[in-house]
Amino acid sequence: MFGRILALSALVVGPVCAAEKPVPEGLVCPAEAAGAELISTALASTEPGVTGLCVYYAYDEADPDRNVTLTLRVGNADYDPERSFKAPKMELGGMALVDEATRPVGFAGRTAPATIIVLSAKEADLGEITDVFDTLTVFLLEGGRTVSLEEEYTNVSSDLPGPIREALLAAQK
Repeated sequence: MFGRILALSALVVGPVCAAEKPVPEGLVCPAEAAGAELISTALASTEPGVTGLCVYYAYDEADPDRNVTLTLRVGNADYDPERSFKAPKMELGGMALVDEATRPVGFAGRTAPATIIVLSAKEADLGEITDVFDTLTVFLLEGGRTVSLEEEYTNVSSDLPGPIREALLAAQK
């Protein structure tokens, strides 16, 4: 169901995507990254500490259940991934913590430390889809700037986010 909803939302948003989109200050948001298309941007957000975002979507035309949504966010020192990402998804969304660690990740042509939070939930009666995942990678940069990348995908789409993640993070400054 998760995959079908995302696929349908992409079809609705798709035609609007052709227009030039404003890019939030502090982010580099290419029109396409490793097969994912930029479908939306925002120059503000209701999330505390988030000052802008870009949303990407990729899917496998041969298998509509294989899709991934990635949200690239820029924020300030007020951005709190515990409060805006982890807690709501666990408390309200019923997701469970799979992994949380700080690791070196490729960012803007160098390696930078990133906090990585992986959450998951079981799905029932969706055929091949048995799990949904939500992964957040957070970089705390100089001057209080924060860049995060959220990836939403299922077990059948688990191979899709990697190349897109690498392309989006490599494009940053």
